[in-house]
Amino acid sequence: MPEDHEPATIYRLDPTERYTCFIDAAGDLFLIVYSVDSRESFDEARRLQEQVFLAKGGQATLSAHHGGRSRTPYVPHVVVGNKMDRDTERVVDSSELKALVDRYPNCCAAVEASAKRNTNVDEARYIVLV
Repeated sequence: MPEDHEPATIYRLDPTERYTCFIDAAGDLFLIVYSVDSRESFDEARRLQEQVFLAKGGQATLSAHHGGRSRTPYVPHVVVGNKMDRDTERVVDSSELKALVDRYPNCCAAVEASAKRNTNVDEARYIVLV
């Protein structure tokens, strides 16, 4: 929740849904979902993550500190690897999810989930709000 306790705008960005994504710079929280059985959706999730940071006035990747400060804005978001129940079809390893969120260590979290089995679905929503 933003510090002023005003209602937050949460955007769910799902690369498996084909649409041209406009990232609103006024958004407060982002939930980026990809499918662990789709390399394409993971690559698109990475692109969406970069778009979010660019829209918020930052750089797409962590930069060297300039004058003791990072130029990357604080943009709270959770990256969710969905369909963890499809382990035999998995093409995106959990370590790749970790590497993706490590790009923004102070404002990004990760969780793998299964909407089909209702595993970690509530946790993903909870993480983005705390």
